[in-house]
Amino acid sequence: MRDLIFRAYNPIVDRFQQFSLQDIEKKKDQIQWHILKIDQYTGLRDSKGRKIFENDIVEFSCERYYDSDPKVPTTKTFISQVKYIEAAFIISETQEDDTFLCAFNNECIIKGNIHRNKELLEK
Repeated sequence: MRDLIFRAYNPIVDRFQQFSLQDIEKKKDQIQWHILKIDQYTGLRDSKGRKIFENDIVEFSCERYYDSDPKVPTTKTFISQVKYIEAAFIISETQEDDTFLCAFNNECIIKGNIHRNKELLEK
């Protein structure tokens, strides 16, 4: 079983802190939980070996066959927010097309996160 690791973002001081479930029990009375934005570790790492958390923004490329020339694959690059939906970590190629993060984690690169770099998703 993997360790459940979380990252807390405090928007007031613009700072992240990692913690585990054991840390929560020890510090539960010392932390102002209502302020923090909590992200869960996916258990996966990007191509540079960095831990990927929920709400990270990742860049990934994939080959697809399109109707314009179904014999030649086209590589497209996407930027997506890592989301936790129905017990799975998901990234999106388009608004209609979700993909499991584990299919691309070794090929994706963390570009930022939703807390500090929301503008990356607007491109």
